[in-house]
Amino acid sequence: MDQLVEYQLRVLPALVVAALFLVALPRKLVEFRIVAWILIFVLFRDAMTPVGLWQLGVPGFIRLPASVGLLMALGVSSVAIVLLMQAVEPELRSLVVWVRGDPFAGVGAGVATALLIAAPVYGLEMSKPESDHGAVAGFDLAPALLLMALMGNLYEEVLFRGYVQGYLERHVSPVRAAFLSGASFAFFHIFLATTVTNTGMPVLGFTLYEGLLCAFVRLRWGVAASTVAHGGAIFLIASGIA
Repeated sequence: MDQLVEYQLRVLPALVVAALFLVALPRKLVEFRIVAWILIFVLFRDAMTPVGLWQLGVPGFIRLPASVGLLMALGVSSVAIVLLMQAVEPELRSLVVWVRGDPFAGVGAGVATALLIAAPVYGLEMSKPESDHGAVAGFDLAPALLLMALMGNLYEEVLFRGYVQGYLERHVSPVRAAFLSGASFAFFHIFLATTVTNTGMPVLGFTLYEGLLCAFVRLRWGVAASTVAHGGAIFLIASGIA
């Protein structure tokens, strides 16, 4: 848990500044508030790299801590942030479409999309010699890894498919809003790909692909389904099943 303490100390000064900014920022400036919350997420995500809370490589290589306690702490923290945002931002809360259409069909579409998102990584992993394949998460770690993937990516989905896509749907066509939601997801991975890590264009291409698929799942079935798609894909990739 030393990593978690180091992580919290690293992000604390920035969170103080962010909180002061949000308190001073008028609520009617919805666009600025959405971007501010996304940048807070970028802070949380990118600060994980230097303290070793995750590893990101190419192509699509993700590994998370092999600790049930750490995984659950990260997942629960993500859900707590979502609840906080929803509680203090009623204007943004109204933008989130949780379920559209048949919820069971939405879950099925989410699972199918998770497989589709992970498929390129599977193919690239299988093209390597067996000795180069990453470690596979043990059965005892898999449930915590799945929960963390779903809870952690709920945070991203509320931001990009809830706030961004919901806001854009009020100004452009639903299809264009979905495209912009997916493109914005890749856009906010630029610093992760080019400064925080050396992953570069492959990660930006992958996040654009992932973002667009999740955005169109959200368009048809809502944020709950896109969370299944996003979280399920990250679980499949991070677990090393490929």
